[in-house]
Amino acid sequence: MRKVQALISRIENELGRLDILVNDVWRAEYLAHWNVPVMVFVILTAHSLTAGGIS
Repeated sequence: MRKVQALISRIENELGRLDILVNDVWRAEYLAHWNVPVMVFVILTAHSLTAGGIS
């Protein structure tokens, strides 16, 4: 965990942020929640994903 936190701190200090591009391969745009933190998105969509058989 310390190494992860160190990497996050380094990215914040050197770059300010980290942008990640994720390719849309399964056409579930209707599940998208824009401009929310990743963990909020996970909470909002976890049930929908598991109910749809995606795990």
